Amino acid sequence: MGMNSHGRSAFTLTELVLTLALITVLASIALPTYFGRPEVTLENAAVLMAKDLRQAQNRAAYLGQAVDFVIERDGSGYSISDPIAADGKHMKRDYSHDAVFEGVRIVNVNLGPSMAFHFSQRGIALGGGSVTLAYAGESRVLRVSSGSGHIQIDGSTSGWVDLDR
Repeated sequence: MGMNSHGRSAFTLTELVLTLALITVLASIALPTYFGRPEVTLENAAVLMAKDLRQAQNRAAYLGQAVDFVIERDGSGYSISDPIAADGKHMKRDYSHDAVFEGVRIVNVNLGPSMAFHFSQRGIALGGGSVTLAYAGESRVLRVSSGSGHIQIDGSTSGWVDLDR
C-alpha cells in the first residue's frame, strides 16, 4: 500500500485491479462448481417450478379465467398459457436456454394426454398430477393435488413447503 500526502495508507490502482482480477478468476471457477451440484441446481429448478405453478393458479383466480400450466413434450421446460397474453403464453421457461438450469430435464409427466395442469377461473386445480425433474442422476417429483391445488416436492432438500394450501 502506498502513502498519500496526509500520511495515511491507501490502496493503489494496481492493487485494486489485481484484487478484482483474482476475485473474477475465483468466481469463474467456484460458480459453475456450485451450480453443478444436483442439490443446488435440481432443487432450485423444482422450487421455481412450484412457484410458477402457484403463479398460474393465482393468475387464473386474478383474471377470472382458466389458465393452463403446459409441460413441453420434449421435456425442455414449460409455459403458463392464458387467454389474455398476446401470444397465448403468459410465461415460458426453457431449461436448455437458461444457463443456471442447463441439463435439467422433465423426465416423467403424469397429467394425461394434455401434458398440462389446468386451473379453473377460481384458481382451483382441475385434476392434479405430477411431474418429475431430473439432473445429474437425481430427481424431484412435483405433485399438485386436485381441488386444493396444494403443491408438494418429493425429495426436496431445501425444506420448501407450500404455504398456500
